[in-house]
Amino acid sequence: MKSKLTIYFFLIITFIFSCKEEPNNIETKVVEKPNKIVLISINAPAKYTHLVKQDSIGKKMTDSLGPKTFYTKNGFTYLDFMNNEQTWLPKPNVRDTIVIECYSDYLEFTTNNFFTSINDTFLVKNGDTVVFNYNNNIPKAEITNRKVNDEELNYNSYRHKKLFNNKYTSHHLIFASLFIDNDIKNYEENSIDYYNRAKIDYTREVRLLDSLFNSNKLSETNYNYRKDALNMLMEK
Repeated sequence: MKSKLTIYFFLIITFIFSCKEEPNNIETKVVEKPNKIVLISINAPAKYTHLVKQDSIGKKMTDSLGPKTFYTKNGFTYLDFMNNEQTWLPKPNVRDTIVIECYSDYLEFTTNNFFTSINDTFLVKNGDTVVFNYNNNIPKAEITNRKVNDEELNYNSYRHKKLFNNKYTSHHLIFASLFIDNDIKNYEENSIDYYNRAKIDYTREVRLLDSLFNSNKLSETNYNYRKDALNMLMEK
């Protein structure tokens, strides 16, 4: 009887230890940030020139001798990892590449747009490879390493076409109508008119942003980013 109890006891102890959980040796894999962003320019123009009377993107002008605006260095401006402002001016008419150190989640690149009173901006993620193609001296971005909605990445171009039919924006005309309209006599009156239009366009753009966000075409980060930029424009 005693030997049977010993055997039972041994079996119970063996069962208990066999059911004991093995220590979890699976290590959580830490995904390191790439800490870089790659920009590629395909066909940057040699000269960033715009005819003032060309009131819409791509409009053909019969008189190319009229007043022009010039941007001698219309590259992409950004803040480097030391928080210093840098500008990359792509080499014209060739494929040009730059690798930028980045230790934040996002980085903003800005470039001048002849038709608006705010810069075109591109908000990209750490690790992105961004390709820029130019049309009418205006860059359009594409990200090759992840899928992103065009309305989000190229939002400035999207808003320009959707709200202003690719023409001078009402915000821009508040400041530039004197040069565009050549109406010195009625400049003040015209500026007030454009300002009132700009307030209406502000409401239209807020609705546009809300619509894009609610339809998942804008991430929350980009939605807040574009909303802040719009509010800063109205304060200006």
